[in-house]
Order: sequence, then structure tokens, then C-alpha cells
Amino acid sequence: MKGKPVDEVTAARIRKAAREGRLEIAPQDKIGGHRQQVDRILRDIGFPEALVTDESSFSDFRLKDTDYGRLSRQYGFDVGRHDRIAAVAERLAGLRC
Repeated sequence: MKGKPVDEVTAARIRKAAREGRLEIAPQDKIGGHRQQVDRILRDIGFPEALVTDESSFSDFRLKDTDYGRLSRQYGFDVGRHDRIAAVAERLAGLRC
């Protein structure tokens, strides 16, 4: 999540919305198809237990420019803050990483 951590009031509102069925998780089809690569990415960015969807991008996480440089070197292609995690996972799968 970008910015400040979620406070207790916001967390309570999110839980209430989920109980009432007003909260919908975006699709996870692409993420699910490359689970091994997604797990690797989440470990590499320091959020191994994060919930990600097909719409999740690196900008959803508090990363520094040095993190993007490290990921780009590790993966062998440019990784930027606006890249979707599913797209990077798919590319890693194509490289058999």
C-alpha cells in the first residue's frame, strides 16, 4: 500500500465493507497463472505476504529508486514503478526465471 500505514479506523471500515459485500477483489487470473514468479517478486520487494491482483503495480508498494535498479539488474530487463506485477511475472516466466 502506498503512503502511510492503514490506521485502525480505516482498517475497521475496510473490514465492515468486506462483511457487507461492498468490497470486491480485482481478478487474479494472470497472477494465478504465474504464482511462482509472483511469489519471487513479492519476496524480492520485501512484501512476501502481500495480496496482489492482476491490477497491482509496483507503485502500490513503498519502493525506492535503488529497488527498481536492483530488480532490473536481477531480472535482466527494466522494471519501473508503473509496471504491473502480473506483466513482470509473465515476462520472468518467459525467461524461465
